[in-house]
Amino acid sequence: ANIKVTELNDAFFNEYMHEKQAAPSFDLILHTLSDIYCNEVDPSWLQLLQYIRLQNSRTIVVDPIEEVLPVLDRYEHNTILKKASDNGSLFQVPPFLRVLDEKVEEIVQALAQLNIHFPIICKPLKCDAPLKSHNHKIIFNAKHLEACERPCILQQFIAHDALL
Repeated sequence: ANIKVTELNDAFFNEYMHEKQAAPSFDLILHTLSDIYCNEVDPSWLQLLQYIRLQNSRTIVVDPIEEVLPVLDRYEHNTILKKASDNGSLFQVPPFLRVLDEKVEEIVQALAQLNIHFPIICKPLKCDAPLKSHNHKIIFNAKHLEACERPCILQQFIAHDALL
């Protein structure tokens, strides 16, 4: 199909940001999520991508980073979905709690306040491409909360047909 592909990685950004070369124009920018994007996005990357888009108004951007970032954080993702579901939508978001570094006793108290009962599911806070983001745990009682790697989201477990 005679398609030229350029990976927009650290080397690309370093070349065009720090060595002051003119950035090329692209017909399409397709973002593939990775640990680089999920851990921290360099604001200058976003500026360079915006510059590239401005150079060629026909550039198509699939899943712009700045629009994807909020939903990579499960707390932000669940909060957005919760707001949407509160407006009478057809789906329900099980109650959830963001855990950063709280002690087990504080977590148990917060779960009770949110009316979240065991079993609960523990999910990594970051929802990104690597397999580790899909490392979920079902927690059956408070003593197993120590096994949750933090930061994480604790959510009411809903029995369903998914494989766990």
